[in-house]
Amino acid sequence: MRTSEELTAVAWLTPEEVSEQMSEVFAVRLLDALDGDGPHVRSHDGKHLARAR
Repeated sequence: MRTSEELTAVAWLTPEEVSEQMSEVFAVRLLDALDGDGPHVRSHDGKHLARAR
């Protein structure tokens, strides 16, 4: 891993750190991939996940 014109920082994060440091719509993608219970289908508006009603 390395930085580039499009990537200014690189870090290894625990799942807890992902939840704390990333916006919800991006964090959920990584956390879903880590749980191994996929595939996952999500709906969001670009900022927040749609909640089941």
